[in-house]
Amino acid sequence: MEETAHARNSLGGVLYNLGRKDEAIEQFSQAIRLEPQDAEPHSNLGNALVEAGKFDDATRELNTALRLNPGMATAYYGLGRVLVMENRGAEAIPYFSEALRINPNFTQARKQLEAVTGGQRPGR
Repeated sequence: MEETAHARNSLGGVLYNLGRKDEAIEQFSQAIRLEPQDAEPHSNLGNALVEAGKFDDATRELNTALRLNPGMATAYYGLGRVLVMENRGAEAIPYFSEALRINPNFTQARKQLEAVTGGQRPGR
């Protein structure tokens, strides 16, 4: 990733964690403009867009992230969150499960999976 794209993506993450979602979205978008083939800013933008309630845009960015990097756990997590926010929690189970398969220590994905399954392990 080009240094300026990396800097924009990192700044977006800091802004996102500070609750400055609109500014974070702009930084992630700038990072994508500078380095469109990098999956990470697409995933970060997608997850920020989920929080902003822009589910169609979020889904597009998260799917782009997965096209670029099929092993991106945060993109699977974001797609699961879109489904949860659309009251389609049962459909989110495979996405949270895949995020956890990729990263077994992904606490947020585990919590979301437990929430949509009532604490039951999928497939049981």
